[in-house]
Amino acid sequence: MTELIIYPSIDLFVYQLATGLGDDPEKSKANQEKFLANFSNCADKDIADLKTAIEQSDRQSSNRVVTPFLKQKYISLGETEKSAANGEPVDGYYYPVSLLEESYGLIFAVSVEAADKMTPQPVSCFQKPLKPLLDKKTGNLGKTCILYGYLPPGEDAATVATEIYKEFMGIEPPLSWQSQQPHQGNANKGMFLGGEIFAAWEPPRNWETLPEYRGLYIILYPNPEPTLQVLQAASKLYDIWLQLFWFQNKIIWAYDNSRQLKIKLEADFISIRETFAAIQQIDTENGNLDLGSLQKLVKNKSKTIASYAANLSLMEIQSQTLAINLHNWKICRSQLQAEAQKLGTTDLSFLDQFSLVVENQYIQQLEKDADIFKPGLQALENLINPLSSIVELTQAERDRHLEKLIAAVGIGVGSAGTVASGSASSIEKLTEPIFTQTQYPAVAKPVYTAVCVLLLSYVIGRIAGYLVWRTWGILTRNTTQW
Repeated sequence: MTELIIYPSIDLFVYQLATGLGDDPEKSKANQEKFLANFSNCADKDIADLKTAIEQSDRQSSNRVVTPFLKQKYISLGETEKSAANGEPVDGYYYPVSLLEESYGLIFAVSVEAADKMTPQPVSCFQKPLKPLLDKKTGNLGKTCILYGYLPPGEDAATVATEIYKEFMGIEPPLSWQSQQPHQGNANKGMFLGGEIFAAWEPPRNWETLPEYRGLYIILYPNPEPTLQVLQAASKLYDIWLQLFWFQNKIIWAYDNSRQLKIKLEADFISIRETFAAIQQIDTENGNLDLGSLQKLVKNKSKTIASYAANLSLMEIQSQTLAINLHNWKICRSQLQAEAQKLGTTDLSFLDQFSLVVENQYIQQLEKDADIFKPGLQALENLINPLSSIVELTQAERDRHLEKLIAAVGIGVGSAGTVASGSASSIEKLTEPIFTQTQYPAVAKPVYTAVCVLLLSYVIGRIAGYLVWRTWGILTRNTTQW
């Protein structure tokens, strides 16, 4: 049996971070371009108007949480997208907004627009033609999807919802919508404006690969009506849905960031053991220190400390982000419940499963991670500080040794030069009798004199250098005291 649905529609909620912590103007500009890429199939004039509105809004402040960028608020579905439906009668619109000027938000709404809106459609229409229209709609904070329509008389809501999920996602739903209790994840069903709402949300099993949709909801309204009054009533709550899913996506996004930070912290933590091994190989007693290797070790571990401290701080920031956004999420959830009850029978208590997961798993996990990694930072610092002291002392000792050597050599050379310049004539006079009484070649006398001068200079220079070398410590202490 083919399940049917009347006026099948999809509302896609897309969120893009406009300006993140520490983002420079270039990064903010790149975020803006990514958001505008969601409108690539729209008319050029609509894209130009939206870009201008976004640039102007970035220079203005607003106390409203949800602020539409455009005066007309909506942008019609592009002809390119309509033609991509392969002749199927589809229509829709874009609703781009600013969310506290921190994020960009978008509702992309599409539906099957048959000549007779009350004609039942097969649930396969959610796969084609509607789902392809959602392609290339992306945001770094994630996406949430609501699939909805009227339930034909005689159809079972749970059965139709299950078939819709299978058609749209291509897999079996991760839960049993027949039960009022969560099953295989955090999901359940409730009532919204008299219709049954089914939610599919569960923590990602692999945080390296997040699901395409951070949340998926199916609403099936009873009593099909040509005037679509209940859908018009539901549209009045779009701004609240926008806020609710925004906070929900930011929570998942922040927790995902914390998992990435944990991987980096674990990698840096390994360096603690490496540092222990490096210290054990240092021969401090015999003074056989490889200063170059020691300096390299200190430099690398200093970088590790800086990276470790920065990532630990970012993890604590993500923990605060979770707490703040969960608080705001609860406010929106209560507001949505209150406003929806004014328009029809509503019970959204199933949404509280999300807050329970955040409180009992996400926040507690981040607090536990921070408690585990904080001692690691102290351990790294306690290891690197002694190493830095060893390097400084060793370098200072080598500098003093070099100064001592330079002074000894300098005084020795100076003494030798003084002796050489002053002794040449004396040696020449002393050797004069030898060369007058004996017949020697003319060149013998200057060579002999030069050799004697060099030997005497060398001996005197070595003696002067040796005396300076042995008395250097006394000389430097006396100079310092003076």
